[in-house]
Amino acid sequence: MTGRFTVPAAQPEDYHGRKPPARELQEVFRIETERRISNDWVIRHEGRDLQLKPRLRRYGPTRSKALVCQWEDGTMEVYYRGEPIAFTELKTPPRKASEPLSPRARPIVVRKAKRDHPWRQPYQKMRTPIPTERDRSAARWDAHLRFALTTGLRFSAHPNDNINPKRGHF
Repeated sequence: MTGRFTVPAAQPEDYHGRKPPARELQEVFRIETERRISNDWVIRHEGRDLQLKPRLRRYGPTRSKALVCQWEDGTMEVYYRGEPIAFTELKTPPRKASEPLSPRARPIVVRKAKRDHPWRQPYQKMRTPIPTERDRSAARWDAHLRFALTTGLRFSAHPNDNINPKRGHF
């Protein structure tokens, strides 16, 4: 051998595949667009509203997208979850839910304290009143309570209350 590589002559066989059936060609030559499905099963495609008709209307769309397929002759099919789904075109656009009415604005009433109200008095004039004979028991009660709170002792309104009730047999 001299180092030349010889190529065998081409065979007269035809390597072209068979022509696909019309159904397969129709599936190939179509425009597919994915659209979002609203909660009331309406999709918008090229300015038109398409109302989908699912078999079970108990629930809203679980997968929120549908595939719209359109052919050259204008026919359309909609696929939801890989299966064709029936639809109708809506002549009037679906009404949007109206916003809830806001509650009526109530007038703001400004009430000012009277001149002799304690809020309007300067703090220098604010003094604790001297207890009268009738109020002395209340003052004594306050003193007991203040003492109990500052020392951390338990304070009871009734002296006969059992603060630490003993349980069991001793």
